[in-house]
Amino acid sequence: MNTFENHIEVIAEVVRAFPEIGKTGIMKCVYFLQNVYDIDLGYRFSMYTYGPFDSDVMGAINAAVDDEYIESKTFHYPNGTGYQFSPLPKSVESEIASVCSVPLEELKKNFGKYDAKQWELAATIVYLSQLNEDGDDALVEMVHKLKPHFSLDNINNEYRHIQRLGMAGQRKAV
Repeated sequence: MNTFENHIEVIAEVVRAFPEIGKTGIMKCVYFLQNVYDIDLGYRFSMYTYGPFDSDVMGAINAAVDDEYIESKTFHYPNGTGYQFSPLPKSVESEIASVCSVPLEELKKNFGKYDAKQWELAATIVYLSQLNEDGDDALVEMVHKLKPHFSLDNINNEYRHIQRLGMAGQRKAV
């Protein structure tokens, strides 16, 4: 299932589920689809500045814009430039689109109001929880060490949210 065409279609489905989402949000949704919902997309995520990252996802985002599945708008904020994506009418009717529909509904229900920083924290917690074998306190400390701009309370609250959703340290069946 991990062809480049499927990658573009997944990006289009993410943007359809989350209109006006940014690059960080798309990256983290794709991470969740693959690493929590166990959808074989063939990405190899590693920890990066804003959490789990794979440059191939950025390539798929750019291709989805070029192929007119999604539209990109640039906006400026005090500390830099951001991108916001919205769906275009080009439809996606494929197996990958249907496989992603229920997980995307769950992600929208549980993270639909998240901004880039919240996506960063949630995905970082999930990423590290899948590697952590030293318990909850060690995980929170590990996240705080990597992301000191998040308070311990913020990390603990998000970690509890991730645990309640059954996303900490494991994959969900699709």
